[in-house]
Amino acid sequence: MEALGRAADTYGYRVVFSDIMTDDPQAVNSILPRLNSRMCDGALITSPIEIPAFDQLIEANSSVPIVQIRNRRGSKYPSVIVDQDAGSQMATQHLIGLGHRRIAEISGPLTWHEALSRHESYVATLNRSNLSPAAIVESTGWMPPHGYDAAYRLLDQGEEFSAVVVANDYLALGAILALSERGLQVPDDVSIIGFDDTPEAAFFMPPLTTIRQGYEALGRQAIQYMMELIKNPETPAHQRVLMPQLIERKSTRTIWD
Repeated sequence: MEALGRAADTYGYRVVFSDIMTDDPQAVNSILPRLNSRMCDGALITSPIEIPAFDQLIEANSSVPIVQIRNRRGSKYPSVIVDQDAGSQMATQHLIGLGHRRIAEISGPLTWHEALSRHESYVATLNRSNLSPAAIVESTGWMPPHGYDAAYRLLDQGEEFSAVVVANDYLALGAILALSERGLQVPDDVSIIGFDDTPEAAFFMPPLTTIRQGYEALGRQAIQYMMELIKNPETPAHQRVLMPQLIERKSTRTIWD
C-alpha cells in the first residue's frame, strides 16, 4: 500500500484504499457504481485469493481501467505479479545446493493462489532433483502463531528433516520458536528459509534467509501500467511478471551427509 501511494504521487495522483474482505458478489458489485461515477481515474485490485466476482466486475466495468495485483499467474486481465513459482524454486534449490535431501514444507493456506503456487513449485523442484517432500504441513494463516502451530504439527509427524521451506517470514518466526522449544537450533539442527523479506527478517534470531518480493517495484509497475491505460485505453491487456530474489542470511547452512 505504501509503495502504491509513493508511486502514484510521482504522477500527481492520490490512492484511496478500500477493503473488501469477502467474496460476496454483492459486496464486490458495490464497487461498480463508484467506478462509473467518474470520481476516480482507475482502480487497483489486490486479489490474493480466487474471487470470481472480481472477473465479473472487470467485465462489467467500462468506465475506468482496472489493474490487478498479486492475482493468479496467466491472467488475461491487466495485472502485475511477482513470480511465486520462481521464488519457491529458488528457496528449495538453495537448500538442495547446501546438501539437504530431507526438506519439509510449511505452506500457507492453499486457498491463496500464491501459497498454492509456492507449494507446487516446492514439490516440482524436489522432483527434478529426484527428491520427495520429507513432510508437508499447511498453516491456517500467515502470522507467527500459525507458524508456531504448524511447526509443532510438523514435528509431531515424526518425520526426519534437516531443512524447512516456509511460506512466509512471519510463519518462519513462529516456526523457529517452536523448533527451539523442542530443543532444535536454527541452523545447526534445522535450516529455515522464508518468503517475502519483511523488514524484520534481517533481525530474527538468527537473521532469516528468505526470498525477497520487490514490493516497491510491484507498486511502481502497477501504477505505471495504470498510467499507460489512463492515457491510452487501447493499451493491450497483459500480465507483468517481476522476478524475486534470494537473500541469504544465517538461518540456512551446509549439511554434510
